[in-house]
Amino acid sequence: MALIASDEDQLATAMEHLVRIAFDNIVGGYVGVVPAAAKGEQMQQTPMIDTTEVESRLNSAQNWTLLDVRDIDERNTNAIEGSQHIYVGHLNERWHELDQSRHYTLMCASGARATIAAGWLASRGFEHIDIYLGSMGAWQATHD
Repeated sequence: MALIASDEDQLATAMEHLVRIAFDNIVGGYVGVVPAAAKGEQMQQTPMIDTTEVESRLNSAQNWTLLDVRDIDERNTNAIEGSQHIYVGHLNERWHELDQSRHYTLMCASGARATIAAGWLASRGFEHIDIYLGSMGAWQATHD
């Protein structure tokens, strides 16, 4: 895995957090994102969706899965009905269980781990992914 960061401090922090969740096969990092963007270099982006879109997809979407990447304790406390669960720290072992032709929306507690998971899946060739912005926090804010 290679990381992209704005500066060396951000890169070091990202590496520290990833190692804590068992993503420890980091082969390098790149800190030239801001200068590259300023030069007009093309960047890959992962779309983000909101609660209204998640609700709509839960009610009617085909070939779509809401993938919860939180740990099992969080999931056992509160889960969105119809979502699938694979802990972000287990994606490196279980990503083969996912269908690359399927569309996945990644979610966690706030969106941070979902962003990591989406980037990791994209690096494995998944093209139909997005992130639930706010994730479980946003869901609970609108459903409590």
